[in-house]
Amino acid sequence: MNLLWRLLGALIIIALIALGSPAHGRPATAEGGLAQTVAAGGTGPAPDCCTPVGFEPEDEIILEVSVSGSDAPDVMTGFAKDGAAYLPLGAMARLLDLAIRIEDGGSRADGWVLQPGRTLGLDLRERIARRNGEAIILDAKAAGIMDGELYLRSDWFAHLLPLEIEVDQRAQQVLIRTTEPFPFQERLARAAAREKLLRRAIEQGAEWPMVPLAYRAVTVPSADLAVRVVSDSGLGSRIGGDLRLAGDLAWMGADLFVTGDSADGLTGALLALGRFDPQARLLGPLRATEYTVGDVSSFSLPLGLAAVTGRGVAIANTERVARSVFDTIDLRGVLPEGFEVELFRNGILLGSLRGDTERTFFFPQVPVEFGLNEFLLVFHGPQGQRREEVRRFMVGDGRLPPGRLTYRVAALQKDRTLLGVEGPRTFQPADRGDRRIVAEVGYGITPNFTTVVSGAWVERTNPFVKNKKSNWMFSAGARTGVGRWAAKADVALAGGGEWAATTGVAGSLGVTSVTATHSRYGGGFQDDLRSFAQTPLAHVTEVDLRTNLVIGSVDRPLALPLSLRARHMVDAQGGREINAAVRASAFLPGVLAAGSLEFRQTALGTAGKTAQLFGNFDLAARSQGRTRLRAGISYEVVPHARLVTADAQVDWALGPDSSLRATVGYDFARRAPQGSIAFVRQFDRFALSADAGYRFGDGSYAVGLRLAASLGRDPLQGRFFVAQPGLASGGGAIVRAFQDMDGDGRFGNNDRPLPQVTFMTSNELAKTDKGGVARLVNLPAGQPVSLQLDPASLPDIALAPLNRGVTVVPRGGRLQAADYPVVALGAVEGTVAFAEGADARPVASVRLHMLDNKGQMIAESRSESDGYYVFEEVRPGAYTITLDPSQAGALDLCLAQEERVVIGFSGDDLRRNLLVKRCSARPQMAAALPMR
Repeated sequence: MNLLWRLLGALIIIALIALGSPAHGRPATAEGGLAQTVAAGGTGPAPDCCTPVGFEPEDEIILEVSVSGSDAPDVMTGFAKDGAAYLPLGAMARLLDLAIRIEDGGSRADGWVLQPGRTLGLDLRERIARRNGEAIILDAKAAGIMDGELYLRSDWFAHLLPLEIEVDQRAQQVLIRTTEPFPFQERLARAAAREKLLRRAIEQGAEWPMVPLAYRAVTVPSADLAVRVVSDSGLGSRIGGDLRLAGDLAWMGADLFVTGDSADGLTGALLALGRFDPQARLLGPLRATEYTVGDVSSFSLPLGLAAVTGRGVAIANTERVARSVFDTIDLRGVLPEGFEVELFRNGILLGSLRGDTERTFFFPQVPVEFGLNEFLLVFHGPQGQRREEVRRFMVGDGRLPPGRLTYRVAALQKDRTLLGVEGPRTFQPADRGDRRIVAEVGYGITPNFTTVVSGAWVERTNPFVKNKKSNWMFSAGARTGVGRWAAKADVALAGGGEWAATTGVAGSLGVTSVTATHSRYGGGFQDDLRSFAQTPLAHVTEVDLRTNLVIGSVDRPLALPLSLRARHMVDAQGGREINAAVRASAFLPGVLAAGSLEFRQTALGTAGKTAQLFGNFDLAARSQGRTRLRAGISYEVVPHARLVTADAQVDWALGPDSSLRATVGYDFARRAPQGSIAFVRQFDRFALSADAGYRFGDGSYAVGLRLAASLGRDPLQGRFFVAQPGLASGGGAIVRAFQDMDGDGRFGNNDRPLPQVTFMTSNELAKTDKGGVARLVNLPAGQPVSLQLDPASLPDIALAPLNRGVTVVPRGGRLQAADYPVVALGAVEGTVAFAEGADARPVASVRLHMLDNKGQMIAESRSESDGYYVFEEVRPGAYTITLDPSQAGALDLCLAQEERVVIGFSGDDLRRNLLVKRCSARPQMAAALPMR
């Protein structure tokens, strides 16, 4: 769009010149271009004494800007003039997170660099720059103006900012090297540290001691509340709302979700109660890790049955975060009206959904791969809301340690809810209400061999004749593996002579991983995992391949994650179906590109053969500043080459707490364009949003206003608070940092709260307020989370936490309270002298140990050439300073007297001069250690 305006401006200037009227009504001068009028689209002329460099449209270049140490380059426009490159100062400041603003149409810049005291200003009218109050004269070709932006010659950036810039105009690339830490680099370092911490915690177990969160008879629940006023052409005007409550009830965790509106009353309600204990101490001898009653989910069996939801009970002693590479993951949850959710696995977009009539989402049978699988759920609201939820699983070959027994049991009634609330437009499948009981047991026989046995009793309703039949099912199998390769085999029997068998192999080689299975069936066996039509199968072959293609040059490679799934299915009547889908995504300079292509072919008896080839392509880009662009198309290639839909979306960040979204789209089948606009404002304690949309052709419309907030109770201070929505959707913690002045480890009247101290988890970061309290929310419920205090954020380097961190297992709606006592560190210094007769001379290289009250060495020091030694950063306590026993024994050294020190909680700096002597009359001491 900017280019179009520039071209239009250039045409106007050319027309004016052709008519004999100089641009902007004044003549142009030609002193090397320095006094030329600003080109079309600029801000107008400046005084003759200091006219900035003039740019022409043909001078414009597109530059890829990279910061050393950052993997994500940005793209911005610059200008090439007289062999020099000019870069936009405002865009560079936004890229580097600098508080510099462009004013006066681009002729002035003002702000500070890294800290408020380091001021920076530029005035092109006066041709002067001011850095920390120092005036610097800008040369005649230092800067120019275009479209209200100040463009600074590349070499001037190093004069004014703590960085170095290399510009390659031929390759149109810019490399920035900072000479001091910038805010965005510190954030990247913190993010890398959190990721390293997360992987270590998942792969090696929790590093910090576990802090239990006891279940209570009843607690004040946390609440998420959303109220909406909606009017649309389909259902008219109505007021609706969603309420989610989470807390403890009857010594169990309870989660209640209710939704409804003024037109239909209650349209959905889900309630689940249960407990989770990763140490397997539930239900006495059953040693369960979790159990749930109410609205629960079952699990998939190796053959025959897929996971379903409904009212019932589920018990297990398996680990939530551990999975087999042959498993699939069912991801489900609550999705408010009008929201969409996208699913990513390790950065690859797997799919997106809108909420159903019961305000839920469900991604069934999502495949996994060896190693850490990070599933990212990104929720998009109709008014521009955005929220992320991360679920992580460690995936192996399915083997269990020898002697380890695991089990899972579930009994439920499919698609029936505990409270029986159903909306008037709730989908009613034929098998709704069918009952089933499923169980699975795994046992590690040897280090290389694990057996898995499962059984089920299930009701099945025939959707065509509406009759209900029950059947039993039994399966047995084995799991084994070598290195990063795994194999499995399962056989199953069911009533009526039905049978099935499956084999599979999975593994990885470099950046490529593959899973392949082949299953055969007989006697009319139905496998819900592979056929949703309840059709008896003959055989099915499936292949799932994931790889990471690297394209481009060696010095600037481009990673392209790729996922391919293929299935060939033949049913008992000879019908065939082939499905193949490929998905890919890539981070290009400033752009995320994602696309998918799916092929589907069916051949059903006399019905003939049908084929479809369809896909979609999406681009998401972040332009300079706070604007995000997104565009996508869906298309069909077979049986007809055509576009299906196209849409584009622009998000503007109007400020740190508000945003505006505009969307336009076109439905090619209906030949109907549509558009919408939405506004979101995040307040400290609630979120307010509004939206409106209209579709041409049928004239359908929708407008809405939404208010959302959370209500919780601070367990540390016993006070209620209102916060941003999401408190009841996940776990959380309330933590307090304070300087422990009396050493009791508890916050008291004499202790000092510590503000601006940073606490962090794998996905959250929070700073303490003036009372030393920080709130961390959106923690993954039911998974161990390491919660740490960042020592670098403490106000004094002489302060240190008694415990760096703890491990918690968050629960929905519960805020875990934790006090973090911080103590002042002390020091002990002095000299070591050797006593020989009446003389005492400083002695070097004496090794000293500091022991705690249990006799454990906590620090070591060595005397220097003048006898000086120091023990630094010593925590409060009583200690004893001794000689290194090995050195003392070898050199016949003894302390003249035992030295005991006590470091108080105010951080004492003590001085203790030590005197060493011979333990016996042997003369080797003087020759062994240097003395002065």
